[in-house]
Amino acid sequence: MKTIDWTNLKEELNCGDVIAQDDVITQFWKRNYVVTLGAIGSHDFLVNADNEQDALDAVADFCEDDGKGNVRYPGFIRTLAEYAAEEGEGWEKSLEDEVIAGNHGLVISNDYIMIMQVKIVNLPRTEE
Repeated sequence: MKTIDWTNLKEELNCGDVIAQDDVITQFWKRNYVVTLGAIGSHDFLVNADNEQDALDAVADFCEDDGKGNVRYPGFIRTLAEYAAEEGEGWEKSLEDEVIAGNHGLVISNDYIMIMQVKIVNLPRTEE
């Protein structure tokens, strides 16, 4: 299992985002994961979750809206409507090769996903 130093987080994660930082710091859920989307020009997300599916769902939900009504990282994450428009006729069949994640079923290509459980050291102290 890879160890990530919280005090060196910017160097540890590639263009990284920490999703629900309070959960990571307090270790609310059982495990920590780095979810990587993309092979070239990838983006890492640090997530505290019970399992890999919950971690991927958290990333999809985070990417669903950038606060301006747009999907974050559109090359990696697509809405079902965007996917259908891009794939054209017969899109339902090609959907079998993709991953659906998040509360609203965003489409993520299998080619773009890597999930790795990590241990985090040097977390900030929290007040009990």
